[in-house]
Formats: sequence, C-alpha cells, structure tokens
Amino acid sequence: MNRIFAIIIIIFSLVVAVPADGAKKKTNKRQKTTQTTKRKTTNNTKKTTAKSKNNTSSSVKLRQSENARAIQETSRKIEENERELSRRLDRLNEIGGDMMVLDKSIVKHRTQLDTLDKHIQELTDTISVLDDRMLLMSKKYASAIRRIAAKNRLSTSDLVYIFSSNTVAQAYRRARLLEKYRVWRKNKSEELAEIKQQLDSQRVKLEEVTLQHQTSLDQLNTSLADLSSKKKENDKIVSSLKRKEGQLKKVLKQRQAEAAALENELQRLIAAEQARMKREEEQNRKFSAKQKADEGTALADNSGKNNGTESSRPKNNSNEPTQVAASEINIVGGNFAANKGRIPFPVTGSYKIVKHFGRQKHPDLMYIETDNPGIDIETSKEASVRAVFDGRVSDIFRLPGYNMNVVMIRHGNYITIYANLGKIKVKKGDTVKAGQTIGNVLSDPDNDGRSILHFEIRNEKAKENPEIWLA
Repeated sequence: MNRIFAIIIIIFSLVVAVPADGAKKKTNKRQKTTQTTKRKTTNNTKKTTAKSKNNTSSSVKLRQSENARAIQETSRKIEENERELSRRLDRLNEIGGDMMVLDKSIVKHRTQLDTLDKHIQELTDTISVLDDRMLLMSKKYASAIRRIAAKNRLSTSDLVYIFSSNTVAQAYRRARLLEKYRVWRKNKSEELAEIKQQLDSQRVKLEEVTLQHQTSLDQLNTSLADLSSKKKENDKIVSSLKRKEGQLKKVLKQRQAEAAALENELQRLIAAEQARMKREEEQNRKFSAKQKADEGTALADNSGKNNGTESSRPKNNSNEPTQVAASEINIVGGNFAANKGRIPFPVTGSYKIVKHFGRQKHPDLMYIETDNPGIDIETSKEASVRAVFDGRVSDIFRLPGYNMNVVMIRHGNYITIYANLGKIKVKKGDTVKAGQTIGNVLSDPDNDGRSILHFEIRNEKAKENPEIWLA
C-alpha cells in the first residue's frame, strides 16, 4: 500500500514538473528573444548613430567645399571687376586723348574753312570784275569797229578799199589806216584773250578751292560726329564709374601705389648714379693732380741731368673708362639741351598721347586726380621703342609685383625713361644712338592687349614736360 502511494506521488511530481520545465523553457526563450531584440536594437542604434555621424561629417565637408568654391568665385569676380574698372579707366583716358585731338582737329578745320571762305570770296570778286571788264571791252571793241567801218566806209576786202582811192596819197593813207587798224584789233584781241585766260584760271582755282572747302567741311562734320560719339561713350563710362566709386578708388589707389613705387625706384637709382659720378669725378681730380705733380718732379730731375734720358712719368692711358665717360657726358649733354623741341618721339608708327604731363583732375569724376611725371603714349601692338638721343643705358629694372620693364638712358645731365616695355634689346652700360631700337611696348593682356608706353624726361631728378621737348 505504501508502495502504491509512493508511486502515485512520483507520477504526480513528474506530471507537475513537466509543465514547469516547459514554462521555464518558454521564459528562457522569451528572455533570449528579448535580449536578442535589445542587442539588435542596440546594434541598430549604434549603426544609426555612426551613420548619422558619417552623414554630419560629409555634410560639413560638403559645406566647406561649397564655401571655398563660393569664396574663390567671389574673389575671381572681384578681381575681374577690378580689371574691368581698370580697363574702363584706361578707356576713359583714351577717350579724353581722342577728344583732345578731335577738338584740335575741329579748330584746325574751322580755321581752314574760314581761310577758304575768304579765298573763295576773293576769287568770286576777281571773276566778277574780270567778267565785267571783258564784257565792257567786248562792247567797246564792237562799237569801235562799227564806228571805224562807218566812218571810213571799210570794205570786206582791204585791197578793194585801197584801190578804190582817188589818188595815190589817199591810197597810202588808207594803207596806213588799215595797218593801224590791224594792230589795234590785234592788241584788243590779245587783251580780251588775256582777260579770258585770267577768267578761266580763276574759275579753275575757284573750283579747286570749293572742292577743298567741301573736303574740309566733310572732315569737320566727321570730327564733330566722332566727338559727339566719344562724348556719349565718355558719359556712359563716367556714369558706370560713379556707381562704383568705392571700387574705383581702390583701383586708383593701386595705380598710385604703382606710380609711387616707380618714382621711388627712379629716385633711388638716380641718387646712386649721382653719387657714383661724384666719386668718379673726385677720383679723376685726384688722378689729374697726382699726374701734374709727377710731371713737375720728372721735369725738375731732367733739368739737372741734361743727358737726354727719357722721363719716367706715368703714361696717359687713352682707354681709361673715366675719360670715355667724361667725353660722353660733355658731348651728349650739351647737344641734348640744345635740341629742345626737336627730339623725336620714342615710338615708331602711329601713336597718340592718352595721358599728359602734370597734375590733372577729371572734369566729371572730381575724386580722380592724376599726377603724371611724363606722358603715356598708346601705340600699335608691340610697337618698337627707340632712343630719342645718343646716350648710355644707365639702368634696366623691373618693379617687384608689377608687370613692367623700365629702361633708363643718360644723356649728360638729362635722363630719358622708357617704362612698360615687354622685350628689351639693350643691356645696362650699352651706348645707344638716336633712333636705335631698345625694345618693344608691352601688350597688356589685362587691358584688351593695348600697348601704352610711359615716357619721361628728367634733368637729373627734376621732371620735364616731354611734350615741350618732342618734335
């Protein structure tokens, strides 16, 4: 009995234990599923966080790249805008030069027209007088012929008139009368022919002068039309520049800095050369004094010996550089000063002055004021530049930061300066002749390929107006 009861208890325990184990297994399974879900969620969160970080980093880099491109594009536009302003400013100077030339041309044509008008009036009056004179002479001549013919009953035949005389004396008188009549008619005919020739000549002159007048008038009208066109373009550029005053002032400041840099370098080089020339002059003076002293000593020694031996004084070397330099300064210096007003232009071919010497204010843009130590000459593309007088190349340099080659040539106390050169065909120390090519004008790619030479004349450091010196 007890055994049966024990078996029942064991079976019951087993029946109760199986569901518990199943529940435990289910609980464990649920826990494992939950843990797996958490791990997946954690992994997904980590992946999402990492992806978000990657996306944020890429976005920052993209924005940085876009900002860099935007800054670069803005800088490019600013530089291009400054170049465009610089081109407009140069064009304004060019138009100003053109307008000045046109103004002179208009004055010249108007003066020529006034002269031609006076000439035409004089010719017209002369022709009128000659016409009246010829008409009067013709009437008088015809009237005299009729009167003489009626009075003397002249026949159409001279012989009939003579042989119809009653006596020999009458025939002789008629023959004399016919001779005088023939001479008178001949003189009158020649006088009339001369007047007619004068009339024809005056009419030809009148036609020529009238043609000149028409040509000059056409040229005047063309110049006036060109001037009107230039003024419109000038006003348009001025209007556009007024809207960009701040940027224009920046461009002007850059140009002033460039001009100041050139001026400082020229002053430095001229001062250095003056110091060198002073040292050489002092050395020459000392050498000359020593040479004279040696010659005096040698003469004193020879006067006591009377043996005919040769003096041991130093020989004069004709190839001394100081003597060549002194000869060059003496010869060229005076000649250059004596040729004021006859110096040739420093460029070949066609040219025009686009910027004149001295301080000038623009009539419309009052804040634009330039102080030009020389003149700016626009030439054909890469035109040849020539020395205006005999001289020596005292220096060649290039301004740091500026696309500009400069050549300095000394002519005694005077110096000519050629700036904005591209190719250079001389070197420092070269001796050059008037008209010799020293280089070519630079063709500026930032200024539509224009070629503009800056030319100066200085008396040492003092600036001269080149237009007074040039022919």
